[in-house]
Amino acid sequence: MKKDFIPVILIVFVAITTLVIYGIMFRTESAVKNERNEASSQDSQYSGVVIVDAASPFIEFKKKDYDDALKSNKIIILDFYADWCPICRGEAPLLEKGFRDLNNPDVIGFRVNFKDTQTDEDEEELAKQFAITYQYTKVILKDGKEVLKDGEVWDTETFLSTVRSVIQ
Repeated sequence: MKKDFIPVILIVFVAITTLVIYGIMFRTESAVKNERNEASSQDSQYSGVVIVDAASPFIEFKKKDYDDALKSNKIIILDFYADWCPICRGEAPLLEKGFRDLNNPDVIGFRVNFKDTQTDEDEEELAKQFAITYQYTKVILKDGKEVLKDGEVWDTETFLSTVRSVIQ
C-alpha cells in the first residue's frame, strides 16, 4: 500500500515546486515590467526605451544610441537578454540596481535582445560581431574595444566590482 503513495507524493512535490518557481518568475517579471512602464513615460537623452528611469544609463538597445555612445568614448555594457529566459528575467533587476548604484555618467548600458520576439536585425548583427552564443552574456567595451566578455550570471555586487575594475 505504501508503494502506491510514492508516485502520488512525487507528483504533488513536482506540482508544488513548479508553482513556486512560476510564482517567483512571474513576480520578478511583473516588477520589472512595472519599472519599465513607469520609466518609459519619462524623458531621456536617448531614443531607446529607458529601463530604470530617465536619468538611467541602462536602456534598450537602439543602433543610433549605441553609435552615439561609441563616439563619446563611454564605457559600454551590453547585456544580451532574451524575454523567454528565466535567468535573464531574474538577473535584470540586479543589473538595473547596479546601474543605479554605480551612478557614473561615463558608463552606459544597453539591454540587447537576443533570439527572442523583440530581436531586430541590428541586435542580430551585434550578437554576431561579438560571437554571442547564448543569452545573459555581458560584453564591456572601453574606448570602443572589447575588454570583457562574461557568460556568468551577475548579481549587483558582481556588476559593480566588474564595472569598477574596468573604469580604473
